[in-house]
Amino acid sequence: MQKILVFFPTYNEAGNVALLIQAIREHLPSAHVLVVDDASPDGTGDILDQLAFELSELKVIHRPGKLGLGSAHKLAMLYARDNEYDVLITMDADFSHAPRYLPQFIDYLADAEFVTGSRYVAGGKCDYGFGRTLISRTANLFAKAALGLKLEENTTLYRGFRSSLLKRMDIDAIQSEGYSFAVESVHQIARLTDKMREFPIHFEHRAAGASKISKAEIYKAILTIQRLGAARLIPQVLRHKRIPHRTEPAVCVSCKSTYQIELYEARKGEQSKIQDISPYSCASHSSRTHAEILKCLSCGLIFMRPELSPQKLVQEYADAVDPVYRDNIQARITTFRYNLAQVRRYFSPGARVLEIGSYCGAFLKVAREEGIDITGVEPSNWAVDVSASISDAPVIRGTTADVPDTSASSMSPSPGTCSSISPTPWRSCGASTGYWRMTASCFFRR
Repeated sequence: MQKILVFFPTYNEAGNVALLIQAIREHLPSAHVLVVDDASPDGTGDILDQLAFELSELKVIHRPGKLGLGSAHKLAMLYARDNEYDVLITMDADFSHAPRYLPQFIDYLADAEFVTGSRYVAGGKCDYGFGRTLISRTANLFAKAALGLKLEENTTLYRGFRSSLLKRMDIDAIQSEGYSFAVESVHQIARLTDKMREFPIHFEHRAAGASKISKAEIYKAILTIQRLGAARLIPQVLRHKRIPHRTEPAVCVSCKSTYQIELYEARKGEQSKIQDISPYSCASHSSRTHAEILKCLSCGLIFMRPELSPQKLVQEYADAVDPVYRDNIQARITTFRYNLAQVRRYFSPGARVLEIGSYCGAFLKVAREEGIDITGVEPSNWAVDVSASISDAPVIRGTTADVPDTSASSMSPSPGTCSSISPTPWRSCGASTGYWRMTASCFFRR
């Protein structure tokens, strides 16, 4: 007997999930069901937990927030592959994809690797009004023409996969995390197999709740088709060869899930003296080095593998050298003048400022020019020396643990925060300035 998994994602589907799971079990009694819920505020997750307590065939994965429809489908594909299911069927949770078609997926997958239930083949039907049907039909025709796809419907997520296809797919390479995931994934599938089928379905109005698709998602889908179309025309510019699927399982350092995608392959910078894979050592694209960068599909955390100890991380940064950054220091100074103006109002008269990660001293210089009492802390020995030539502001060589504690506080140290060095709370500034947020953390006390 085939091992079958039926998957659907949920967000605010409390009115549908119980009936949908019941219908799935009626039409495919032997199937297991996987549901990924993105912290639905309407209690969908609680209903699913109660059902999972009663049904051993139901698996529920709770995520901390809305992490994207596409990322939920990627999680399901990895789950089906890793748990050795013979067939994966994906669908929506709102009954627009009628469960009565599930047995037909199994029939068609007997001689196909990929099957879709389509509104737009002969015999198909859609309950959308004229305007929404026109948008949907146009999107499918656009995708078909731009990407050379053979299916009549490429935006549906009512799909069936054989395990042989899932094992060959490079799920890491699918960038889309919203509704445009449908087009990007079928674009990859079309390059992997010609055993693709579609059969007519009646796409019905949702049974309860409201549609989640937004205008922003429609625009993203258009941009995704344009990106994939450009890659098709200029493959040597927009494509790079990937190594599909990691041979060793990764474990999320936060939620301990084993379902991740690779955002960036490990990279060694040309200027790196480090023999093994190291963390980011420099800010410039020309010299940075890093290990494999993964994104957890269960909680959304982005982390590096292998994980380094704090001591090793500081050691690597201590040896960082980035002449490209130094050569462009004037541009950094100009940027930080703008950033300081955005957060200046948060500084009380006489405020003492500690910039964590002051690097080459660009912000220190700008702050000193404004008469601010500022000190930097920086682990890179090279950057500290450059900073001395840029600004006369003092810089502590090391980390926050090396900042002198001039108080008589008995507070317990809190790693990574300035409250460990002063009894007066330090407050973060700069959170509203995107560039600054990426390059430095600045704290001050009133």
